Amino acid sequence: NIDYFRLFDLDNDGQEEILFGLNSWGSKYLYCYTQKDGQWESLARIQYDLLALNQTAKENQLVAAIGDVESNPATSQITVYTLREDDVIDKVYDDTIRGYCKDIVCGKFAPGRQGIGLAMQHNQYYTIALLLADEFGYHVELEEPLSYDYTNEPELDIFRDVNNDGIQEICYLLPPEEDGGSHTLKDYLRVWYQWQDSVGLQAVQASFNSSQDGYEFQLPSQLIGRIEYRFSKSQGVEWTDVFLTGENGGNMYKLFSIAAVDTYTWEQGSSLPKEQITVLGNNPNKKKVYIALLNQALPEEMPITENQLIACLRIEGGK
Repeated sequence: NIDYFRLFDLDNDGQEEILFGLNSWGSKYLYCYTQKDGQWESLARIQYDLLALNQTAKENQLVAAIGDVESNPATSQITVYTLREDDVIDKVYDDTIRGYCKDIVCGKFAPGRQGIGLAMQHNQYYTIALLLADEFGYHVELEEPLSYDYTNEPELDIFRDVNNDGIQEICYLLPPEEDGGSHTLKDYLRVWYQWQDSVGLQAVQASFNSSQDGYEFQLPSQLIGRIEYRFSKSQGVEWTDVFLTGENGGNMYKLFSIAAVDTYTWEQGSSLPKEQITVLGNNPNKKKVYIALLNQALPEEMPITENQLIACLRIEGGK
């Protein structure tokens, strides 16, 4: 069965090569062909489980991962190929990394540095591996566990350019301190980190995302790294309560709570303290109203206002 097909200019000569993969009883092989003198010539046959094309490096590259599930623990061979001017395919990186490779993302992973992000599965848990390139080639700059069960997640969404600066960020999930309901990973706070050569990972964005309720709530930048949160339920509404942690283990202040409520519940909900609630926005397509309850007893120096909360909301499908 045909498993993969791409036209891709491997050697940057303006002519695309043909790449097609065949799956025969679970074994996958990629066949690479180039055109020379009006004829298609075979370049290579490469075994793989997962493939990615890299157009962000100085040379266009093909990244292939093949897992060894018989080893304990499981490992994957990660190989990066490029095509020389004489139509010979070279390996510019070839190494074994722990885990079974489930995702490959290529791009800039640090200012001025190109890299490859790998999501490696260990049973139901994952580690991330970050390969960064320098004048000597690729090397593993980061290898860290993600302590969550991603087995039932349809998309990993671990690597993404979330702030549109051309650099890929890495997602870590921050769990709640308390869960007053039955929430899953998709409800957890997503904290996106960017690699900085001098200091390592630096948080650049944190948000609650709910495709079901049709919104994203991005935390104000000054709060990133200083908050905890809890899921609670009151007045028939499921709230996300956000707390500011004190410096050096000092007092913790409740800043605000946010919730997505049905339009009918909002219009008819007499038990809601509407005089204290800020309406952040509404989504007619989802029939949702997004509300916030700002703590009225905050000290004057607490860095949050109603207008800031309104600015944090991103609505999917219109306002």
